[in-house]
Amino acid sequence: MAAIAALTVADFQLLEPRLTVVQLDDEFVSSWKLWIPITPMSLADTLMAGLGGAEADLALYPDGGGSIDLTLQADGETRAILQLRFTFRDHEMAIDEIRIAQSATGRGLFQRMIFNTERLASLLGLGSLTVLATDIGSYALATVGVYPRDTALFRKIHPAANRPLSPDATGAQASDEAEPSPRDLPPPG
Repeated sequence: MAAIAALTVADFQLLEPRLTVVQLDDEFVSSWKLWIPITPMSLADTLMAGLGGAEADLALYPDGGGSIDLTLQADGETRAILQLRFTFRDHEMAIDEIRIAQSATGRGLFQRMIFNTERLASLLGLGSLTVLATDIGSYALATVGVYPRDTALFRKIHPAANRPLSPDATGAQASDEAEPSPRDLPPPG
């Protein structure tokens, strides 16, 4: 892609502080051109979609490995942290940590971060996304259940959910038709 071939250090500096590169130099830009199939703006937009106040630090190494540390700040408080590690040689992205402040729970933030991470891994051509969940994290992942529960995210992934309501739907029927449910998801596997 011509946009990637033309990248310079200045293109990455334009994204600061939203996206800050660890050790930004010509070697980094060369590694980006070799390994990353999307523009830095596309990476930032995908990773931070729906996450106002998010900033990320990105490291990329000549061997195709790297990491992203995303922090979500609001009102001077850290609301969430997402740490990703990736390797292009193994075509893998791993979620190393997700931490959400108690004051930011119950708002779909976890789902949004997972959704953005899945989209980013896909855009990067990484074939697997792994996570090691322990303690409360294993509970959080188990209770996600139908994914994603956020209506806007669900409709983005499942266009059939955008179908118009049937003309004779009223009351509870209309509500049932408007909101995604487990029956709208494809079977697992």
